[in-house]
Amino acid sequence: MLVFGWLASDLFFHMGRGKLVGVKMGTTRGWQLARLKEILGSDHSEPQMIVIVTLEGVKLDVTVEWRLDKLNEIIRESKWLKALAERGAFSEVQTLEGPERLPPRDIDALILRLKWEWVLDIVKRMEAERKQSIKCGDEEFRAALMEFEALVTKVRSGRIDYNKAREYLAPALLLLELETAKTPEEQKRALWRFGLVFAEAVAGDGYVARRNIMLTSGEGGPALLWLAVLKKAGFEPKLYVVRSQDKELYRLEITGEDAVVLASLMPAVGTNPKAEDAINMFREEGERHVKVELMDVYAAS
Repeated sequence: MLVFGWLASDLFFHMGRGKLVGVKMGTTRGWQLARLKEILGSDHSEPQMIVIVTLEGVKLDVTVEWRLDKLNEIIRESKWLKALAERGAFSEVQTLEGPERLPPRDIDALILRLKWEWVLDIVKRMEAERKQSIKCGDEEFRAALMEFEALVTKVRSGRIDYNKAREYLAPALLLLELETAKTPEEQKRALWRFGLVFAEAVAGDGYVARRNIMLTSGEGGPALLWLAVLKKAGFEPKLYVVRSQDKELYRLEITGEDAVVLASLMPAVGTNPKAEDAINMFREEGERHVKVELMDVYAAS
């Protein structure tokens, strides 16, 4: 499931001759490549390297690609997707015994069978609360919502824009798990998975500082989904629209005690310096205080 956090950030689908052939990432940060190798394995293409000049100096940009088979293998073997299928997160499959709640077996089935309308309905419920959580104008909010609605319409017509859909998968899956978690044990497990996947997304497109955790997106639709996930998990995030170099960026921020609590849910699994920063923040702010707050988060989810 960790790979979905990277698909929401820096891991892209690669198309060849009109067909999906693999996933790839280009980075100047060696630890990010090491982290993807931990998740997807070392059976990848020969690294392609170019030297680039940045404001921070000369850097080596490395691009690596993994075959689509590896991603589909992760999907087929995912216990998380199996559990979500049993809760009705995917459309049923017609078998000889009748319709069954079976998990998807590849990326196409995952995208096409996910109940996007259910996710969209949850996101739309936030509109009444958006003045509290969304620090952007009506126009920006409507544009972000329209982005998501356009994706849902396209998927329902059987057309997949893989590099649009990839950014929505992680928050959509997490949102459905949090929505369907009923017992305290299910809620705790949902929060545990949320922490794992969110930590990977932050590793790609996020930032951790003292009492502040931030996740950015170049698209409004995925940002709205992450906002809904964080609220469903019991947090009070803020969503801002910022303009950088003639581009709009959507920035999610969790600050204060909320950031400390969120940091406690972001385990430093494998190579992830940003998750390590979150854990250090949690320790510095005092574990005793935050444990009490975590009980409230479990109840709120």
